[in-house]
Parts: sequence; C-alpha cells; structure tokens
Amino acid sequence: MTRFTRDLKRPSATGSCAVGTAPWRRSKRTDYPNETVNNSQTELDENRVEEVLERQLRKGLGDCPPKDLSSVVIAYEPVWAIGTGRTTTVAQAQEVHAFIRSVIASAFGPATANSIRVQYGGSVKPETAEALMRENDVDAALVGGASLDPRSFAQIVRSAFKKMAANAHH
Repeated sequence: MTRFTRDLKRPSATGSCAVGTAPWRRSKRTDYPNETVNNSQTELDENRVEEVLERQLRKGLGDCPPKDLSSVVIAYEPVWAIGTGRTTTVAQAQEVHAFIRSVIASAFGPATANSIRVQYGGSVKPETAEALMRENDVDAALVGGASLDPRSFAQIVRSAFKKMAANAHH
C-alpha cells in the first residue's frame, strides 16, 4: 500500500489531488490521504447535516481526478459525539455515509464513490462497532478514546475483521 503525505510547498508529480487545501504526494509509508467532514449539534438540530457535509466534501475534494480519489479515506466525525459518549444510531450513521457516497458519485461517478473508504468517527464503542461495521456504507471506524482500553479496542478490531472477512466473500 502507498502512503500519501501533505506537502504544503509544492504539488507532486505523482499525485495531483488536493484534499482540503494541501496537495498530497506519495511516499513509502502505509497510510492514505483523508478528508474529515463533520457537523455540530446545532446543524443536526436544524436538519442541515446534508447541506454542511456536501459543502465540506465539494470544497475538500475540489477538482481531483477520480483516479486520484481511489485511495482517499473520508472520515465522518459528528463533532457533537466526540468525547461525549453520545453516538448516532447505526441507522443514522449508515444514512450519513450513504449520503457522503451519493455526493461523491454525483461529482466523480459511482465507481469512484464505491472505491473511497468512508469511516465513522463519532465515539465508537465496542457495543456499537459490530453493528456499525455491518452497514454497507460504513467501511471502518476511526477510534478515539476506546483505543486506550485494550479490551475495548480489541473488541472493535474484531468487529473490523468480521467486516473484512465478509467483504472478502463477496
């Protein structure tokens, strides 16, 4: 796997996709460019989540060629859930992730939308990880505080492995 890193000084000849405001370039490590989208409690209460996320996605992904987007990871992090112990329901997370894919599909095509990994990062807990991972559009979890407890983190990792095994059979 290839790593992409931010290079704020110059665009790279090997990767022309500007995620956010910084160009990404390949290096020899193993992580990926990512774009984080989020919403506040106020935006949730005012039913503006889709509007806010679409604006962030279109600005953040800009005019990237679809071929450069295939290795991007989108992280959905509902700000109101981070560190609070509150989470969206599994159905809400799936709905938001499906919406994220639909925005990408409308801008870059369905193949690109299906190739991008979309992860959930709103207070992932062992109790919710397996159900989240079963959802079609939730590809992974961005684990925060639960990663500090080895047992909790191990349960979340097992949920991820179950998803990977299920996807390998399709």
